[in-house]
Amino acid sequence: MLHIRRRAGAVAALVIIVAVASATAGAIAATGRSARPTSGTAYLAATPRTSKGLVYYAGFNTDKVLGQGAATYTIKPTGARSGSIIATAKKVTLWTSNGTLSGTGTATLHITNKPNSGDDTVTGGKIRLTHGTGGQAGHSIVGTFTGKGNIGTGEYVFHYKGTYK
Repeated sequence: MLHIRRRAGAVAALVIIVAVASATAGAIAATGRSARPTSGTAYLAATPRTSKGLVYYAGFNTDKVLGQGAATYTIKPTGARSGSIIATAKKVTLWTSNGTLSGTGTATLHITNKPNSGDDTVTGGKIRLTHGTGGQAGHSIVGTFTGKGNIGTGEYVFHYKGTYK
């Protein structure tokens, strides 16, 4: 009887060791920093909130690696109605199911007013989301983007490609 208890105890200890090792390996793999290509689309619009001369944008995001989430950014509005301007978002945040990634973004905004007044294209976009929180702590997305929208309505669609680490 004592022999059976020891064997049962040894099996239980082995099961616990395997479970802990598997959980540890899974946690290491989940937080591993191997680079993976990703891409996504963000649908954003200006919100009624303004503060310190900044306009807040918010909307829906879908990412190949991270799945569905939300995106927000703040930007200083421009009075331009035509031509090209450099737009800088000092705080861009991607909200995922397990944390956030935040950083900055820049792009060139080409106000074409075609076919509608205020229509524009966004080119040469660069995004650096290098500060993660929650499950995204230690992770980042660095990439490029393009888009289109309307400076009058504040509605935009951005398509991005980058590297998720």
